[in-house]
Amino acid sequence: MMRSTVLICCVLLAVVPVYAAPYGQLVSKVQISGLNRISESDLSKIGAFKVRRNRPLYPDDVRFDMRALYLRGYFESVKVNFDDKGKGVGVYVTYQVVENPTIQRIEYVGMTRFWPLLITTKLKNKPGQVFNSSYVEDDIKALEDYYHSRHYDLFAVTSIVLVDDVLRITVEEGHIGAVVFEGLEKTEPFIVERTITEKKGDIFNSQRVRRDRSRLLRSGYFSGVSIPQLGQMNSASEDVTITYKMTEKNINQVDVGLEQIDEDNGDIGVAAFLRLTYNHLFMTSDRISLKPQIRLTDEVGVRSYSMRYYQPWLMNLIPISWALDGWTEFRNEALSGQDNTLRNVRSGVGTTFGIPIILDELTFSTTFKSESVQPRDGDDFQSYDVRSLAFVTNWDTRINRFNSREGRYVIGSVERAGYLGAADFGGVNFTRWTLHMAQFIPTPFESAIAMRGFIGKFDRDDGSNVPTFESEEFSLGGSTSLRGYPEFEFSGVKRALANFEWRFPLGQDVHGVLFYDVGNVFDGEFSGDMSDYRTGHGFGLRYVTGLAPFRLDFAWGEVDKGGDFIIHFNLGHLF
Repeated sequence: MMRSTVLICCVLLAVVPVYAAPYGQLVSKVQISGLNRISESDLSKIGAFKVRRNRPLYPDDVRFDMRALYLRGYFESVKVNFDDKGKGVGVYVTYQVVENPTIQRIEYVGMTRFWPLLITTKLKNKPGQVFNSSYVEDDIKALEDYYHSRHYDLFAVTSIVLVDDVLRITVEEGHIGAVVFEGLEKTEPFIVERTITEKKGDIFNSQRVRRDRSRLLRSGYFSGVSIPQLGQMNSASEDVTITYKMTEKNINQVDVGLEQIDEDNGDIGVAAFLRLTYNHLFMTSDRISLKPQIRLTDEVGVRSYSMRYYQPWLMNLIPISWALDGWTEFRNEALSGQDNTLRNVRSGVGTTFGIPIILDELTFSTTFKSESVQPRDGDDFQSYDVRSLAFVTNWDTRINRFNSREGRYVIGSVERAGYLGAADFGGVNFTRWTLHMAQFIPTPFESAIAMRGFIGKFDRDDGSNVPTFESEEFSLGGSTSLRGYPEFEFSGVKRALANFEWRFPLGQDVHGVLFYDVGNVFDGEFSGDMSDYRTGHGFGLRYVTGLAPFRLDFAWGEVDKGGDFIIHFNLGHLF
């Protein structure tokens, strides 16, 4: 879109005929005059002159030597003088050069994104050095490569000129002239505009524009957002227009599907869900969703129902997200340290505030949860409450969070239940902390290596010693953690887990995966002996939909450690 035009301060080489030269005579001496700041060692790359001592003098050799000196880049002009010393003595050949000026400083015109001192380190021409015209192309490439490697794809150097000992470098960074949204009917433009980061007047950055598209898709208001289209503002401007073509979701949206659940007794379960979502309920941009889940195992019935009310901006005024959650779950699980399972019902509410530190990359959130765990259907245990405050920091550089090929994320969380300093929430007392990390490395042919690590610790410090269910601790096994083992087969107060995947395309919407998982849970200290860890491996298929990939994994665990051949399925990648 932008073309680089290079203006070099030295004149182009013109081969000037040399008259009255004693051609044909032997050369007795070759020398260069006019070197002040340039040493002959700086000219070493020229190589030997064609005009040499004790060889006849030819015009083509003289022209070749003059051109070689010009192309070295240090000189404004190159002339040649001949001093014929007569028979028996020969000809003295002197190349007279005029050096380019010394660069006193570098001035950048149109450059705003990076610190000038940093940019100067990328150049061959530097302050305090004699200007070298042969470095100009290298300097242009260095500047453009630096910007382009950071996804400023429209950046171009338009001129480099030496004026009064000042090297003036003029650039076009490539600005956004306008951002256009096509297809908006129910969604207010200000909702879309606050979602994106790249706006009118900003320097165009292709990576950030891709992130903006991903943000728009994740906002929940659109079923489709086109790849941004670029257009020229007008013939007299270097600014570009970014156009998004958007397909809005219906205000009332109903999703129906299947998902894998834990049956808590070691079997794999399946549940059907119905999710009703209503956008723009009380105000523009808010959302409410209701989700009942029906168990489809040998015991058909309601497994859970939940509700979430969400505001991406608090009252559309403050860039703080807010969510209010309510849920009821009917479960069958074991109390810690016991083998038998008990039926229980979990009912609770929670509220979450999210604060963006760096929009969509670094966020901080805090959640307060109040949950009651009580017996049902005649099973007997002591009821208990979980009232906790959690703090979560999330750093995420992925562009496509549903099907990542590059980027990373780090999530650290601390949850405190019961008392917190002077505040006493009531219920059981515990502290849970976790660290969750993942790295995605692109490999050839649209494939990627994905790696995830997880470590967590649960400290129970309740003096009443009320028995709690194992789900309050850490679980391991199944499609979301250690494949090749039954869902939530193992539990403990500490967990260490690592997952490795190689993801590769098999067709337009179908991907294959080879995976290896290793991890375990502990009631004592973490083990440094790899024989104490369980492993699983296998292969899988991913059908990539517009929402999230459908996942099917064929996994083999270690039989002597509780593993088996198990087929896992779920929505979305494991991580």
